[in-house]
Amino acid sequence: MKSLKSTGLMLVAALALNVSFAQPYGKVATAEDDGSDGKQAVLTFTAEPGKLAHFGPVEVVGNKSVSDRIIRRQLTFKPGELF
Repeated sequence: MKSLKSTGLMLVAALALNVSFAQPYGKVATAEDDGSDGKQAVLTFTAEPGKLAHFGPVEVVGNKSVSDRIIRRQLTFKPGELF
């Protein structure tokens, strides 16, 4: 049960960081209680939003067959936009 619980903790923490606040500096705290019979567990996740962040400059390097313009055109964000 321990490995399944650890995997679940990592999965939910990752989801909370990536989805809850959509902010790169968010924090997630976890707490667990194994329960008295060892067959149940209580997992508690507390997520706190971080400060807002903006995309910075984009540097394109290593491309040989595709121009920088084509690569930049495919980006779904622009420098300065909110993360």
